[in-house]
Amino acid sequence: MVRIILVAGVALALLGSAATAQTRAAVKACAADIEAQCGKFQPGSASLRECMKTHFKDFSQKCQASVEQARAVAKECAADIKQNCTSVKPGGSRIEACLQAHLTRLSSGCKAAISGVHGS
Repeated sequence: MVRIILVAGVALALLGSAATAQTRAAVKACAADIEAQCGKFQPGSASLRECMKTHFKDFSQKCQASVEQARAVAKECAADIKQNCTSVKPGGSRIEACLQAHLTRLSSGCKAAISGVHGS
C-alpha cells in the first residue's frame, strides 16, 4: 500500500505545486488505478508518466474527476500563487494555506476553481 501511495504521489506531482490539497485528493482517488495499470514502472519515470497518459481513460471516474479538478486549480491559480505565494515552499499544505490567507486578493478564476473543488 505504501508503494501504491508513493507511485501515485510522484506521478500526480506532475500537476504542479498549485494544487496541494487537490493533488492529495487525486492521489487518494487514483492510487489503485495507477498501481493496477502502471505499477510496474518506477515512480517519477518517464515510462510511468507515459503509461498514465495512455491509460488515463481506463482509470475510475472518481480518479479522472479528481485529476481534472486538480489541473483546473493549478491552471487557474498559477498567477495568484506567483503573485501572492512566491516565497512559500511547496509541500505540507503551505501553498494551500497561503492561498487561503490571501483569499480576498485571488482572481475570480482561482476562487471559482477552489470553490468548485471544495464544493464536490
